[in-house]
Amino acid sequence: MENKDRRVDYYKLLVISAIIVPIIIGFSYAFFLARINITNNTPTTIHGSAASTFDFNLVTQNNGYIKASSVYPIDDSAASTDAEIGRFNVVTGNNTYSVNYSLSLVDILMSDELKTTDFKWALTCTSCSGTSNNASGNFSAVEGSTMLMISNLVIAANTTNQYELRIWLSNTSSDQSNVLGSHFSARVQASGEFIVS
Repeated sequence: MENKDRRVDYYKLLVISAIIVPIIIGFSYAFFLARINITNNTPTTIHGSAASTFDFNLVTQNNGYIKASSVYPIDDSAASTDAEIGRFNVVTGNNTYSVNYSLSLVDILMSDELKTTDFKWALTCTSCSGTSNNASGNFSAVEGSTMLMISNLVIAANTTNQYELRIWLSNTSSDQSNVLGSHFSARVQASGEFIVS
């Protein structure tokens, strides 16, 4: 009888351990991981808590908006000078860890005529070495009001990455009169999280 009671106690201990250990690990992980989304220099959501400093900011012009009205076609070779441009910085403070971040366009408002492969964007990090922080594309697949431009970027502590975002309607040999006078506006958003090794 005593042997049977020991087995029951042993199984109870196993069940309790199987429940408590994952909970403790989950809370420990949340303690070291902070996630933050920033818009217009103001954190919009923060999940978890951090034992370390998490200083991550998006510094923008025009409240983060890039706009184009009365869109007209330009040659791709002239995009560096004639395209609509938005400039912003991603800045970190004295963090303990590097930050993995992504850049998106949110609050997108655009004429349906611009949802074409001819309406292009190019993101360039002007302060980064190499081109791994650069991206480009078009607005043909935009659905809703959000579009991810690039993700899995890494920024170290006490660093500023400077970006330029250009948008333009690429001049093609086809008739583009249906897009003349179209409008576009969107806001840049950055979201990041610690890289805990």
